[in-house]
Amino acid sequence: MRLSESHPLPLPLVDAWAALNDLVVLQHALPGCTSLLEIATDEFVGEMAIPLGLMTSHATIHVHRRDIDAPRGCTLHFETRTPAAGGVAIP
Repeated sequence: MRLSESHPLPLPLVDAWAALNDLVVLQHALPGCTSLLEIATDEFVGEMAIPLGLMTSHATIHVHRRDIDAPRGCTLHFETRTPAAGGVAIP
């Protein structure tokens, strides 16, 4: 699935870029994200709580920052490697 959105921010470009590079700010910007850690330059791993009807599923997410055009923008690529029920991995 591919989602693409753009959100203009009412603040100077350097402040927006600094916020994008602040893990605490980035974690709070991701709904359901309970942790986010930098594991390499421009690569992060985190945990998300995903509501599914009456229950909540937990997933490990990997975030890669790509197409970096500092301080104008970048692409955030999200991927889950959490095994689904029955041991089948979700790509």
